[in-house]
Amino acid sequence: MNMLRLEKSEPLLLPKGKMYRANKKAFPVLNGLSMQSFHLDPGGIREPHLHPDAAQLDYLVTGRARVGIIGPDGAPQLLDMEAGDVCFIPQGHLHWIENTGLQPLHFLLTLSHAEPQTIELSAMVAGAPIQAK
Repeated sequence: MNMLRLEKSEPLLLPKGKMYRANKKAFPVLNGLSMQSFHLDPGGIREPHLHPDAAQLDYLVTGRARVGIIGPDGAPQLLDMEAGDVCFIPQGHLHWIENTGLQPLHFLLTLSHAEPQTIELSAMVAGAPIQAK
């Protein structure tokens, strides 16, 4: 099949948002890339996370957003975006999205892997020891 009704597929529910995913599992014709349609309510934040195997290109369809990116040097980069803006997140960089507007936002995200891995910051921290024994 060469078509996927992305917004009618089963979403991944997130706090104050949802994400529809077109990856190789959901859309087998994909090879080497995937796409996500991401919706976030006003005041919502997509938890900081990283993709160890994929870079990401983001297009803001509607709304206002702040995208935060932290690379290996530890320096944060904050991008204030409006509808029509595009940003790039290098592979393995920690990043998050905040809805800074009064309306819901909608992003289209393209990733450079057919089934990208996502590691949430909360999962990384939860697995780390708090103090040495």
